[in-house]
Amino acid sequence: MTFRKTDSVFKLTKLHRLFGVLAMLVLAAPFAFAIQTSATIDVSLNRTRPKAGETVEVEVRAHYSDAASADPIHAVLLRPSKGTSDLVLRNSPGSPTGTYQTEIPLSVKSPEGMYVIHVWMGAAARLAAVERATF
Repeated sequence: MTFRKTDSVFKLTKLHRLFGVLAMLVLAAPFAFAIQTSATIDVSLNRTRPKAGETVEVEVRAHYSDAASADPIHAVLLRPSKGTSDLVLRNSPGSPTGTYQTEIPLSVKSPEGMYVIHVWMGAAARLAAVERATF
């Protein structure tokens, strides 16, 4: 039995190339999906430790690729011992596209504790971006 060195090297190289291509495909798939859904949300507050009777101003900036531009933006407020309530986001006049504002007035009788603003973009079954802010 004769063994030709050139045949085994060729087969090994071909096998290595095949595994290399498969590895690149497996590793590149998550990055391709992340690029496709490149949407982010920034939430900023004018007060992080408001007192009773003050109003918290919330600004939401949505940055998205062209593919996600039709996704709606939703927001809710979680109040301590009260539950959740929907926040109505309105377009900011004179601000760039994708900038929204809302105000949260805190009455004198508002419960103390952590308030959470939860903002998301897209349908519930396929979220494009999620962000939270607390005060």
